[in-house]
Amino acid sequence: MHQYKFTIEENTPQDEEIALDPELLGKVFENLLASYNPETKTTARKQTGSFYTPREIVDYMVDESLIAYFLAHLHDASEEENRSRLQKLLDYSYHYDTHHHLFNDDERTVIILKLNDLTLLDPACGSGAFPMGALNKLVLMLKRLDPNNALWKRQNKLRLTQDLKRAEKAKNPVAIAHTKAELKKLELSFSEASQDYPRKLYLIERCIYGIDIQPIATQIAKLRFFISLLVDQSDKPNQANRGFEPLPNLDFKLVTANTLVAAPETHNADDMFASVQGDFFEQLEQKTHEYFNTHTPQEKEHKKQSIEKLIDQKCAEKNKRLKAFLTTKSPHTKGLKSEI
Repeated sequence: MHQYKFTIEENTPQDEEIALDPELLGKVFENLLASYNPETKTTARKQTGSFYTPREIVDYMVDESLIAYFLAHLHDASEEENRSRLQKLLDYSYHYDTHHHLFNDDERTVIILKLNDLTLLDPACGSGAFPMGALNKLVLMLKRLDPNNALWKRQNKLRLTQDLKRAEKAKNPVAIAHTKAELKKLELSFSEASQDYPRKLYLIERCIYGIDIQPIATQIAKLRFFISLLVDQSDKPNQANRGFEPLPNLDFKLVTANTLVAAPETHNADDMFASVQGDFFEQLEQKTHEYFNTHTPQEKEHKKQSIEKLIDQKCAEKNKRLKAFLTTKSPHTKGLKSEI
């Protein structure tokens, strides 16, 4: 082991591989499933299709996904020119001049606004290569388009301010207190020495999701996200947290489930959610958001029970198809119910 140099930072395709970074966890996962079964003459890796995707391939898939998303929202130039500019923006090796942006002020605002609305899901995430690659590329975009985090902070502050107004209108004291705490946390996060930490934290919470049928895969993916956040935390002394802020809960971000299990058959896709009226999805989003930022075991357990109760209340016996879908009760999968 002494002949290797270890690092806790994820490399990019352009980095010289002189150290063993957290990507090694993905290769470890692949080899854990490579044990040979002499009876069936197969490996678990072959049965489950668990092969680690090379970094260059992941990088290409991430680029194409993000370019396709942002192209739909840029209209000040031709599609060819916009694609070229986005490719340069996402290229690690491109020397980006933050004093002479590739995009004008309006375009930068649009990109960051749409980035905040982005939802990126990997339905077979394995040990997190694609979600982690996407996180690194989104951070790169923000660093280049918004070096001081001014626009990114403004967008997130606006979102929380709107949440606070809704909570005050609904006269929900718990939601009001929670949102005020989030606003305070946002101010503290963006005052940190490392500007990448709030970028990563809010991107993970708002934008990135992953699902895999292998429990060990999702656990390794969570570990990679934890390491990525720890790398960019401030090194200011903090007696209460031993120098680090508590890490978020990723149970609703990286889930163990079988995405090949089809939704319940129905003549109309809307029928499946017909009985779910009102603010069910808004409540579910709010509760999972609160769970993301919960740190004590007692609070976590309370939030889990609250989410489960919300699902059970809305998925009444008269709508068994919806309940089965939302809780993913299948002998082949651990779904939302098992995660919470």
